[in-house]
Amino acid sequence: MNTQRAMADLPAPERALAVARVLIVSFVMGLVTISVAAFALAGSGGVGGGGAPSGGSGGAGSGGVALDVLLVAIGGVLLAGSFVVGRVSRALFVRRARARAIEAEDVDGGEANLTGVFVGWTLMRGASAEGAGLLGAVAAIITGSLWALALPAAAIAVLVVGVFPKRSDYGRFVDDALAGG
Repeated sequence: MNTQRAMADLPAPERALAVARVLIVSFVMGLVTISVAAFALAGSGGVGGGGAPSGGSGGAGSGGVALDVLLVAIGGVLLAGSFVVGRVSRALFVRRARARAIEAEDVDGGEANLTGVFVGWTLMRGASAEGAGLLGAVAAIITGSLWALALPAAAIAVLVVGVFPKRSDYGRFVDDALAGG
């Protein structure tokens, strides 16, 4: 059985969840790829040149904060913020899903109408976490700092553990939306 036929045989919500899963996995693979490249470049001192592989290059000698520390701190705040925004925005997305179900006059069986909203919420959270991880990889590339790669590693963990769409998460989302959330 080919993949296209297998996808066509799935109910609409399962197809959408499968697509969202593939996209989250692609976010993870993108972070892994740039992290490997950053690791290779950081070993040579980064594109800023001259820095030790595990040290920062920005702000050195001026008494300022090292560029790698600054970028990783900003990325850490963004990653934590993506978690908070994901939790806070859930209520907004549940309300949007409820409104769609009501518009479709299909509140009792409106699961298909809710899928797009759930997938949108999932992708928003995934993109936020990925962006924070990318900042850490860029910090490693620019400064040559290997410890900056902790940020993409943390972002990958968030994507796999906290964002990857599970059927149970989707079921709770639908239940909340149909219950008036």
